[in-house]
Amino acid sequence: MFGQSKKREGRASLMNFFKNLVRAIGLAFVLAASVPLLGPSLPFSAAPAYADVVSSIVVQGNQRIDSETVRTYLLIQPGKNFGPVEIDQSVKALFATGLFADVKVGRNANSLVVTVVENPIISTVNFQGNKKIKSDMLRNIVETKSRGMLSDVKLQGDVERIKAYYQQSGRAGAGVTSEIRKLGENRVDVVFVIDEGIRTGISAINFVGNTAYSARRLRSVVQTKETNWLSWLTKRDIYDQVRVESDQETLRRFYVKNGYADFRVISADAEYDAQRGRYTVVFNIDEGPRYRYGNVRVDSSISEIKSDRLIGVVKTKTGQVFDATELERSQEDLTIELSRQGYAFAQVRPRGERNAGAHTIDITYLIDEGPRVYIERINISGNSKTRDFVIRREFEISEGDAYNRVLIDKVQRRLRNHGATGSGTCCASGATTDETVPGTRSAGSSGSCTTPSTSAS
Repeated sequence: MFGQSKKREGRASLMNFFKNLVRAIGLAFVLAASVPLLGPSLPFSAAPAYADVVSSIVVQGNQRIDSETVRTYLLIQPGKNFGPVEIDQSVKALFATGLFADVKVGRNANSLVVTVVENPIISTVNFQGNKKIKSDMLRNIVETKSRGMLSDVKLQGDVERIKAYYQQSGRAGAGVTSEIRKLGENRVDVVFVIDEGIRTGISAINFVGNTAYSARRLRSVVQTKETNWLSWLTKRDIYDQVRVESDQETLRRFYVKNGYADFRVISADAEYDAQRGRYTVVFNIDEGPRYRYGNVRVDSSISEIKSDRLIGVVKTKTGQVFDATELERSQEDLTIELSRQGYAFAQVRPRGERNAGAHTIDITYLIDEGPRVYIERINISGNSKTRDFVIRREFEISEGDAYNRVLIDKVQRRLRNHGATGSGTCCASGATTDETVPGTRSAGSSGSCTTPSTSAS
C-alpha cells in the first residue's frame, strides 16, 4: 500500500507540471498577440521598427516663430512613412537653429504634435567686474547681442572668448561666468561676471638646444621679457601668445644673420604656475652648423649686361659669414644698378648651393629679363591712425614705374621697421614665387599692382 500511494503522488505531480506548462505557453501567446495593439500608445522613443503615417502636423508653444517655419525643419511630411530616425533628426534640426530651448514630439490620433519652447529674447548684455578692459571692447568680442535670441552654446563660447582675451592681455587667471536674469514676457538680461585677477607675468625665459649663444644673449633678442622692476612701465613681461610666435621669427632672423642658415625653432611652450601666477616660456631650438660664403658670382642671361662689371656691387664676399640680410641688400643693389643702366625690368634672383661638408654656400645672382609690367595704382589699407602720405614716404616706387618685386619687398621691410606702423604687407596680382637661398624668404613675384597694408600700433 505504501508503494501504490507513492506512485499516485508521482502521477499527480507530473500532471500538475504539464498543466502549468500549458498555461505558461498560452499566456505567452496572448502577450505576443497583444503587442501590436499596445504599439501606437508607446512614445516615439520606444516605437517599433515599422514605419508610421500621420495626416497632419500640429505645432504648439511657438509665440514669435511661425508654425510653417517650424515645419520646414522637419523631415516628416503628412501622408508619408516615417520612423524613429526621422523624428530624431527633426528634433536635432530644430535644436540646431538656436531658436528653441526645448523640443518635444508626440502623437494625438492621426496628428503629429510638435511642442516647442522658444529661446528668450535678450534685452541687454552687460559686464560686471571689468576694470582693465572696457565694456565696449568686450561687446565686440562676444557673439551674444542685444535683441538676439539666447543660446547656451553662444554663452559658453563667449565665456571662453572673454577668458582668451584676458589671457592675451596678461591675465591668464581671469575668471568669467554668465548670468541670465529673467524680465518676463520671455525676455532676459545677460550679465557676464568677470574676476580679472592679477596681471600674469613671465618668471623665466629658457632656451633648449643653444650652444652658439647664451640664454642671456637670446633673451635680449626676443621681445618677450621676464618680470623685473621696470615691467610696470614696459609691460613686455606680460605673456602674449602672439608675441611669443613673433619671437620665433625674430630668433630665426637673428641666427640666419649670423651664419646659421639651417636654424629652426622646434617648439615654443609656455607653462603656467597657478600658485605663483607666472609663466615659464621655453624655446626649443636647433641651431645647425654655421655657414660661410663660398664662391660668389653674377650670371646674366641678357647679353648686353656684363656680369664681371656688376660683381663689385655685391656685398656678399667669399669667406665671410653667411648673412641673409646682406644677401637681400645685394639683390636690391643689383636691381637698382640695372635700372640705372636702363634695364628696369631685369629680375635678380640669388641661388644658393650648399656644401654641407665644408659648411659653405655658393651664391649665384641670376639676372633675367622680366615681363614688361608697370604699376598702375598703389592702394593703402588698414591705416586707421597713420596718414597715407606718411606711409608713401617710405616708398621708392610710384604709379607708372616699372614693376619689380625686389623693390616691393624693400618697401615692405621699411614699413615693418617704421615706428608709426605695427606691420606691413605688400601684394600684387599675378604673383609668382622664385627659388630662394637657404635662410631667406620667397623673393620673386610679378603683377600689375601693389597693395601695401599697414596696421597702426
